[in-house]
Amino acid sequence: MTNEQHTEPKPFDTRPICWPPTGGLRGPLAAPPHYTATRTYLYIRREPGEDCFGPHPQTYLHRNDLVASGRVQPAGGGLPADANIWQRADRAAASEGEGGISAISAVATLPPGASLEDWQALIEIWAEAELLSRGMICDWAVHAPRGSRGFPHAHLLITARGWSDPDGCCPYRSDWLSLFMRAGELEASWLAVSELAAAL
Repeated sequence: MTNEQHTEPKPFDTRPICWPPTGGLRGPLAAPPHYTATRTYLYIRREPGEDCFGPHPQTYLHRNDLVASGRVQPAGGGLPADANIWQRADRAAASEGEGGISAISAVATLPPGASLEDWQALIEIWAEAELLSRGMICDWAVHAPRGSRGFPHAHLLITARGWSDPDGCCPYRSDWLSLFMRAGELEASWLAVSELAAAL
């Protein structure tokens, strides 16, 4: 089951997007929309496009659940809000061979009773404190399925690589998020912020 279905999702779930796309993945990220960082970006944004394996599956373009999206990045960073950095990250991961990580994908539940503005503020405040402060960029999207079809949740696509400038990817990978204990820290901080938002 994925966050798009009826089963209540985990409050915060992170997974690396690894190379090669067909190896080492289980659960939701084993599905075609999440094979690469590029395809994950297109999926969460409900945008057409393609990655190194071809066009993004069209079945996700018409879901009426995308209510907001954005990017948290350094002020004046100069990176356009598009799939370019994820295409570069996929190429860098492929050049490393098996086990190369292009990005981190996370899905986080949102307080059901909060407003869209509250959800957006929660995501941006949390991402600035937990990710931007450590040099990572995060593209996010809020999916709020209609009626009883699912739970409101945020998709977070997080850089796992260093960026030297708007034109290229550094030849190193940030390992901060690759440690399991870090994922636990992020989950704890997300729960604390979301519980505060729900109480307002």
